[in-house]
Amino acid sequence: MNGIAAGAQVNVATNLGVTAGTTAGPVVTSSTGTNVTLPTASATNSGIITTGNQTWTGVKTFNSLITGSISGNAGTATALQTARTINGTSFNGTANITTVNWGTARTLTIGSTGKSVNGSGNVSWSLAEIGALPNLSITVTGDWNDVLTTGFAQGSSLLNQSPGSSWRFCTVQRHKNSAISQTMIPFGGEDIYQRNRVNAVWSSWQQLAFTSSNITGNAATATTLQTARTINGTSFNGSANITITANTPNTLTNGTGLTGNNFNGSAATTWAVAYGKQAQPVKVMIVDYLTLGLPQRTHIQILH
Repeated sequence: MNGIAAGAQVNVATNLGVTAGTTAGPVVTSSTGTNVTLPTASATNSGIITTGNQTWTGVKTFNSLITGSISGNAGTATALQTARTINGTSFNGTANITTVNWGTARTLTIGSTGKSVNGSGNVSWSLAEIGALPNLSITVTGDWNDVLTTGFAQGSSLLNQSPGSSWRFCTVQRHKNSAISQTMIPFGGEDIYQRNRVNAVWSSWQQLAFTSSNITGNAATATTLQTARTINGTSFNGSANITITANTPNTLTNGTGLTGNNFNGSAATTWAVAYGKQAQPVKVMIVDYLTLGLPQRTHIQILH
């Protein structure tokens, strides 16, 4: 046999087969040779997939879908398949978001006023809504006629100030723009003035009196006199009516030729002629000028 090396054997046909593998991988069988077990894939070796647990390294790219249940987390996700809203703001995972509100609205109550808050906008309360006092002792410049807000203010030598030029405290009470009251007190506290704004027109300043104040002018009425006085010796303080008797600066005596009691206006007196049996009756006329509204003096005239 030309071309065949010496000692060559006759080729014998070999039949190969595959036996399903286990965790060790499938087995390739040979009818003429030794069976071979294929290696399985691992974190450090390439191989084939088996029914057991396997850990792979390196990037694996699949061009078709992977079906079945997959546990654990995906390495990364560029976007959610379906965008979702978080507190009203759309989110698909491609970028950070800031929500437009906090979700469910809640009511915040400060003082006696409650307001709905959900984070979608700023919410504020006025001082009046929370029952707080305004800023104390606001310094005013310009014109007191322009101070129309309830609160406390201070200023010196301003237009339309109460009498005086020193610094003033002013308390303002406002019902509405057409009904405002101002009470003004100097820093020294020696007097108080008050005025009102009605229908946008300010009244003049009126001074208020303390019980110890000295006020000039006449009071409209007086219940009693501060110090009781006597009228013809009878005490009078204005609290009740009195009856007074006539009185003269000097007591009148009967003089020569007349008999009877001296006369001072406190009681009736009769004088008689003391001499002359044939004397004609004498008439005495007494006029009390006090009863006529004239200065206090009594006139006695003897008529023959």
